Amino acid sequence: MKQISKSFIKLTEKDKRILIKLFVVKILIFTLLLLVRPPTMIVDAQMYYDLTVNPAETFKPPGTDITKYTRIKPPGWALFLYVFYSFYQNWLFWAVFFNFIFSFLAVYLLYKITNEKIMWLFFFYPFFLYHSYFPLETPIFCLLIILSFYYFRKNKFIANFICNISSFFRIEGVLFSLYLLCKKIELKNLILFMVISSAALYFYGIAWVLLYQYLISTKPMLLYQSLRHIIPFLIPLFVDYKEFFTKHFRKIMILWFVLGLTIGYFKVFYEWGVLS
Repeated sequence: MKQISKSFIKLTEKDKRILIKLFVVKILIFTLLLLVRPPTMIVDAQMYYDLTVNPAETFKPPGTDITKYTRIKPPGWALFLYVFYSFYQNWLFWAVFFNFIFSFLAVYLLYKITNEKIMWLFFFYPFFLYHSYFPLETPIFCLLIILSFYYFRKNKFIANFICNISSFFRIEGVLFSLYLLCKKIELKNLILFMVISSAALYFYGIAWVLLYQYLISTKPMLLYQSLRHIIPFLIPLFVDYKEFFTKHFRKIMILWFVLGLTIGYFKVFYEWGVLS
């Protein structure tokens, strides 16, 4: 606690204000979303739960009974939660609890490497906002990507290592790792990429292609699924083109609001059976 207090004291007055403001807004939205739609064990969450209570399954090739409905088997989120689930067997609690923390840290860290406007753009992107309170892997994956960009100027090996580890949470991590590697190619980082990416692809294999076909076949949900998968790809755009996004902050926030009111509700209507 003393170290946390010292770290907080070291922050600038602006950083402290941002942290407090961010925390208050996050608590308010978290409470609202809990009231509107409490987290539930949707299909993907059920898969992660099954892998958490059967951790040995994560080390087998895809296609087991556990993943027969989702066609993928990402090990990272399930194995991470397994450590805490062993102490207190309430999977949904741990998933939502850590997603609150990870999403909070992700947007604050993005502020540290860009600016406050970029932070709020990412925070209020409707699909990140929605998934920040879901028991899925999106927040921790985004945190790892942002953390890798944070360390890129300080220590490129650590940055590449963190980015490669994200591949075990979502397969897109391989693309981000390749992007980071190409920004500054070094032999040790190339070897790191080849080893970790190969291991990550072993868990997914050709199953990722099958998942893509599954999403394409679910036509009413296609647009929502596409915008949901954009979430992590906003990060390098925000970092590398922060001047552009800062300049057009208000316009983009309006766009986020429109997307939230239209495409966001589109998913709700689908789940209610209105569009099926």
